Amino acid sequence: MLKFVHVSDEKWDRECNDMGGTWKHRSLWYQYKLLSPNTYDCRKLIYDGERVVGALPLMLEDNLTEGTSQYTMGGGPLPSLLYCGSHEYRDMENILDHVKELSKTNDVARIHIDGDVPSYDAYTAYHRVISGGTVNVSHGNAKIIAAMSDKYKVENENNFVYFSNKYEEIAGKSTHTDKQWSVLRLMYGLGIMQVYRITRLGDYPPCGYVAIFVDNNSAYYAMGAVEEQAKKDGAGVVLLSSVISSMLHIGRIFDIGEQPYPSSVCGPTGKELTIAQFKRGFGGVTVRDRSSEMFFNVVYKRKVYAERLEQEIQQHVEVRG
Repeated sequence: MLKFVHVSDEKWDRECNDMGGTWKHRSLWYQYKLLSPNTYDCRKLIYDGERVVGALPLMLEDNLTEGTSQYTMGGGPLPSLLYCGSHEYRDMENILDHVKELSKTNDVARIHIDGDVPSYDAYTAYHRVISGGTVNVSHGNAKIIAAMSDKYKVENENNFVYFSNKYEEIAGKSTHTDKQWSVLRLMYGLGIMQVYRITRLGDYPPCGYVAIFVDNNSAYYAMGAVEEQAKKDGAGVVLLSSVISSMLHIGRIFDIGEQPYPSSVCGPTGKELTIAQFKRGFGGVTVRDRSSEMFFNVVYKRKVYAERLEQEIQQHVEVRG
C-alpha cells in the first residue's frame, strides 16, 4: 500500500532530483508561487514501504472570483507527477484515487498537471521550442541583428540587486514584491536562474534584460523588459537571439514560451497572439505542451466547457468576419 507523506524541502528536492525533476519541482519555485494569496503547499512524496517511488507535486489555489479551489500553479498546470516504482499500473491507480479523495476532502473542482496522466483529459496547449546549433531567425529579425550588432552588446548580469531595481525601472512598474525578488535571488544564486543584459556601446547603463530558468539540458524564458527606444531599435531581438544562441551552443534546448493559437482551449488575447508571432521570429518548432486535467465538480466542468466552446465559436466568427 502506498503512503503519501509531507516532507522537508531538502528531502523533497533531493528525491525529485533523483527522479529527474525539473526546476519547476524545486522547493524554491514553490516558495515563489506560494507568495501569491490563497495558495497552499500540498506536495507529498510517495512511498512503497520505506522506498520513495514518486512525488505528487500538488499546490492548492483558491479562485475567489469563481468560488472554486483547484490543484494548479499560478492558474496553469502543476509540474509533472514523478514516478520511479516497479508497479506502475497498480500504483497509478492508487495515486489517482488518493488525489480524488483529497479533492473531496478539500472541495477541489479541478486539477491541471503537466504530462499525460492516465484517465485524465488531454489539455491542448503549445510551446515554441528551439534546438540545434544556431538560431534560425526570420528574415526580418536577421536584418535587425545585422544592423544593430555593432551598436549593442549582450552580457551576463552579475549583480542581482542592481538587475531587480533596473528591471522594474525599465518596465515602468513594480513587477514583483520584495519577497518574490528574494526567492528569485536565491534561485539566481543556485544557478537555476540566469540573467542577461543588453547595453548600448559606450558608457551607458543596461537598457534591457532577459532572465531564464535552466535545467541540465533545457532553458526556459522567464521574463524580459527593454526600454521603449531600444525596443524600437530592435534591441529586444538582439538580446533574445543572443541568449538563445548561448544556450544552443552548450547543447541546451530553449523553450521560448507559450504559443497560443486562436483555436486554443482558452482563447488568447490579441496581445498574446502578437507576442506569439514575435517568438516565432526566432525559429524553432511549435510543439504540444503535454498536460492533463480532471474535473471533480460536474457543474463546474459544464461551465468551463461552455465558456471554452463559446470562445472558440467567437474566434472563428472573428476570423471569418
